[in-house]
Amino acid sequence: YRPDWIVAPAVAALDLAAPIDLGRGYLAARRHGGAVAHADLRLLLPTSGSLGSPRTVKLGAKGLAASLRQVGATLAPNPADRVLLALPFVHVYGLTTLLSHLAAGASILLSRESILSPAFGALCDHWRPTTLGGVAFTFDVMRRIGWRRLGATSLRTLTHSGDRLPLETAQWAARLWAEEGVAFHRMYGMTETTGRISVLAPAELADHP
Repeated sequence: YRPDWIVAPAVAALDLAAPIDLGRGYLAARRHGGAVAHADLRLLLPTSGSLGSPRTVKLGAKGLAASLRQVGATLAPNPADRVLLALPFVHVYGLTTLLSHLAAGASILLSRESILSPAFGALCDHWRPTTLGGVAFTFDVMRRIGWRRLGATSLRTLTHSGDRLPLETAQWAARLWAEEGVAFHRMYGMTETTGRISVLAPAELADHP
């Protein structure tokens, strides 16, 4: 591979010549040199690896800015929103959820609590989140247990991406929109395109489950 730089945990005890201490237990060392990063490069994010081994994707500032504008225009986050964010930032879905809502002035609630944890309901009851991003498992649990029993009744916007949504859960989401006005946005995206590519509007869920 002949990398220009190697970044590794200090405990790895690699043979690094003239290492630079990056803090938090990491070291960096230059091996070759001469390579210059592209002027627009801002992020290196791993793909999900759904169809094979994960790969690191180069993302630029212009693409990221365009993606955030599109998310803002489609989902319309606003300063009154409180996003309960348990998605990892090292993947593009979590990162663009975080950045698009921060750009709109929304509040971010960071949590490591599983939706199956009793603490999840207590967290929702205390902080009253309005928005939740998740994968199919998240909403399967909501459907099976009942979102009222989970204590998540303050939620008004749900977003799904990252994997296939089972038919039963899609139909549940359509009923949630029709009966309670909770917007469920089914989305598809790729890391290579800096996130979301398509969004199915909540009102179209029933016709396209």
